[in-house]
Amino acid sequence: MRVPSALILDCPNCGEKPHRIVKGRISEGKEIVLEGLVRCTSCGQTRRESIREPRPLSVPIIVSRGEASEKRSIELDPKLIVRRGDKFLFEGGQIVVTGIEQEGRRPEEALSSDIDTLWAKRMDKVVVKFSITRAGRTITKEIEASPDEEFYTGDMVEFGRVKAVIRKIKVRNRLIKDGKARAEDILRIYAAPIKRTFA
Repeated sequence: MRVPSALILDCPNCGEKPHRIVKGRISEGKEIVLEGLVRCTSCGQTRRESIREPRPLSVPIIVSRGEASEKRSIELDPKLIVRRGDKFLFEGGQIVVTGIEQEGRRPEEALSSDIDTLWAKRMDKVVVKFSITRAGRTITKEIEASPDEEFYTGDMVEFGRVKAVIRKIKVRNRLIKDGKARAEDILRIYAAPIKRTFA
């Protein structure tokens, strides 16, 4: 394990500030111990520090993106409480916890050391599903969007030759008839075509 270049520490001289690690070493056992010389980036005070952290715990995780799922593992602090909806950086992207498995149950939260398996989905891109209806005929379309991209009722969307206007947005607990929603919260968007072509 490499020594980090900086840490956030309480400076006895000026308060909590970023500190540069001038020189340090890490030893690993039941705990990870960083011992070194640190310098406050605000006031410049230099002192010796010894920082102890629990060894990360490897927790099995099933990560899905679209229809595909992969079994992996994620390192977590053994004292961390994980909740549904929590977000983590994972393998160069972001994931959100969608389920927790603990002794055959599916709790809303659990201590990481008690978790059998985590379920998550990738959040670097999400799939937004559309239902476009005209005269009793419905077609479905999908687009990829960033998780925080917002969709508004009244907005126009294009799928090749098909242009449609967003009428309603279905999120987990309600149907939005006038407003907006983030892509990561959307279950389905209902739209109506605004062009004669419908294919």
